[in-house]
Amino acid sequence: MSAPFDHIAAPYDAAFPQGAVGQLQRKHIWAYLQQVIHRLPGLDILELHQGSDEDALLFGSHGFTLVATDVTEEVARVTEPPSRQYSMPSKISSQCLDPYHPEDMLFDKHYHLIFSHTGGLNAMDPASLQRLLHQAATLLAPGGRLVAVVMPKWCLWEMFYFLVTGRFRRIFRPWSARQSDGISPVLREFFYTPRQLKQLARHEFEVVAIKSVGFALPPVCLENVFSPRKKLLKFLNRWEERLRRFSFLAGMGDRYIIDLRKRAPRQR
Repeated sequence: MSAPFDHIAAPYDAAFPQGAVGQLQRKHIWAYLQQVIHRLPGLDILELHQGSDEDALLFGSHGFTLVATDVTEEVARVTEPPSRQYSMPSKISSQCLDPYHPEDMLFDKHYHLIFSHTGGLNAMDPASLQRLLHQAATLLAPGGRLVAVVMPKWCLWEMFYFLVTGRFRRIFRPWSARQSDGISPVLREFFYTPRQLKQLARHEFEVVAIKSVGFALPPVCLENVFSPRKKLLKFLNRWEERLRRFSFLAGMGDRYIIDLRKRAPRQR
């Protein structure tokens, strides 16, 4: 029997990595992830809200052992054919896991990195997200990291697009209804500022870094507008590289990376 939302798994896997805008954003995400994984004390990674097989294969190719999870059985199976094709079945495994029930996250070891793919945390309401963050901390080894790619409440590109196209009501609508990627319209999404996430995670984690993704680059929802304009995208990508070090821009782009480190136990 298929799980709810299995029918959106294939479109989700295809839409983000294949477009020109999505690929450029993914490169910036992986540039940061590669900085993180080279400093990890171990080789075990848990991926929540699994995205595409590209992420799994990149982790596996760097020698890490990855358990990729998702709420749908279909998405959780995404890693299986590529891992066999590239002879990495022992390094990559997948399973269906519901993040709304983090108490079911029972594993026989601790992880050095928990990675949440683009927008995964946006599928969770604040109470559920706080429970997930608490459980994630118990799954991490001392000094372990949680890195998530999150969609914020505000996106200046979207505001500008609605302004020049005369869709003024969309500019001033409640930010909880921000434009989604159009990949999973049946799912309700919650948008968090970096400050809100820091507040939710403050008891279990300390913030290592917050990086903007898609501040100079356009959002993925405008892929069809910008994908044919290669020179413009190249120009915007150069500015993306220059501006991504400014953490205060993170809440105004298409998405952002938040890097959290598990707090050391308090000494009594």
